[in-house]
Amino acid sequence: MKNLKEYLHNFAGLRLLVIGDVMLDVYVSGSCRRLAPEVSAPVLNAEDREYCLGGAANLAANVAALGATVSIAGVIGDDDAGRRIRAMLNQRGIDTDVLCMDEGRASITKTRFSSGGQTFLRLDEGCELPLDEQTAGHLSQVIAGVWSDYDGVILSDYGKGCLVPAVASKLAALQKYEHKFLAVDSKDATRFRDLRPALLKPNFDEAQALLGRPVTGNRAAELQAAGRELFDKTGAELIFLTLDEAGCLVFENGRFGTAIPAYPVERPQVSGAGDTFTGAVTLALLSGATPAEAADLAAKAAAVVLKKSGTACCAPGELLSLEAGEEKELSKKAILELLERERAAGKKIVFTNGCFDILHSGHVRYLQQARKLGDVLVVGLNRDDSIRRLKGSDRPVNKLADRLEVLSSLACVDFVIPFGSPKDDTPCALIRLVKPDIFVKGGDYKNAVLPEKAVLDQLGSRIAFIPVVNGRSTSAVIKKIAGTQLKSGWITGT
Repeated sequence: MKNLKEYLHNFAGLRLLVIGDVMLDVYVSGSCRRLAPEVSAPVLNAEDREYCLGGAANLAANVAALGATVSIAGVIGDDDAGRRIRAMLNQRGIDTDVLCMDEGRASITKTRFSSGGQTFLRLDEGCELPLDEQTAGHLSQVIAGVWSDYDGVILSDYGKGCLVPAVASKLAALQKYEHKFLAVDSKDATRFRDLRPALLKPNFDEAQALLGRPVTGNRAAELQAAGRELFDKTGAELIFLTLDEAGCLVFENGRFGTAIPAYPVERPQVSGAGDTFTGAVTLALLSGATPAEAADLAAKAAAVVLKKSGTACCAPGELLSLEAGEEKELSKKAILELLERERAAGKKIVFTNGCFDILHSGHVRYLQQARKLGDVLVVGLNRDDSIRRLKGSDRPVNKLADRLEVLSSLACVDFVIPFGSPKDDTPCALIRLVKPDIFVKGGDYKNAVLPEKAVLDQLGSRIAFIPVVNGRSTSAVIKKIAGTQLKSGWITGT
């Protein structure tokens, strides 16, 4: 049995092709305090718009985030959404040479509108009709031209028109010519039975549809007994049936093997977690994991993503963090090893640092903007003693472990490394190890003398300043709390 680091190392040597329905997810959020006078509908004052890869593109992004080399095949429109999808894929290092653009087809876009963390509307746009004969033929041809280049193939079928019978037939012929490890994640896996997939990942609703009946009562017990039926319907050698918080049931050639528990997540954000599981379990099996080991690794990856808002990915460092027993502070050596891998893959490393004692919206916006400057964001976090030396004996308010956990839960933060010693409370020594491409400070430091500048100049790192949010600071929050306590008579001795 390999450890997680060994699997992650193996992931970097794998080449995968993802084929399926490529989409764009858009998240629009803002404040909603009134109804429109002309209709009984909420009025959203849009304040933020985020674009994420969806469908097969999200699966490809998850496989790439775990370190593998990925290409994606599918059809998008020759429109703004399609061009955005292609640019976002390329930004993540995903090859789009076999991603076809069709002038007569609108790209699929799903826009979710939310306020106060609650989604109240989803708007679907784009063409979901089956590919026409000519487009299906062209897609099949480009797939055939690159089939030999990959260790494995994943079909991501959302039923949006890409994997039509003509494409499936071509895939079956290619499998007979040159057999590949084939994973299927489909709304209707019976369509791919002739491909005899090595792996199938249905969720609970998809399993019910395959069985042709509702599953009531004890879901796990009833489904464990249905392994043969699922095998007969799909022909899949391995079936990983995911049951959300109830975990995953693993079947091999129609026989129930084991149940893998889910990793607990408070207030899970479920969008895209199935793609994360499919990508991780495929990579683990290709790296020599047993089905049980692969399912456990994939459950960890899904748990990481479930903690994030929107459609997200799991990074190797986050997996290692969860593997360490929910420890948010990876060893410095482990992080530096992962950063070297990211650097070798052409990723841009961004570094910033601070106390982050009481995390507020100004911090979050600052970190989100810093992350957008590159591919990996590393945050240097002052240790408790370091903050006391810098801020006074009454600080920090929150201990290092709490600050680590809060920062690590942000989707924009990839790694957090504590620093600070009686000899040096600057991040200079840490910067020498991280070797960032970009060093970020708040705009209020623009005219200040930075102790880090000499080190950054030696490394050739660029310094970027991000405007601060007026009225947002930890000191201001502490003063406000203290003022409230005084007015209420909470502070003793007053």
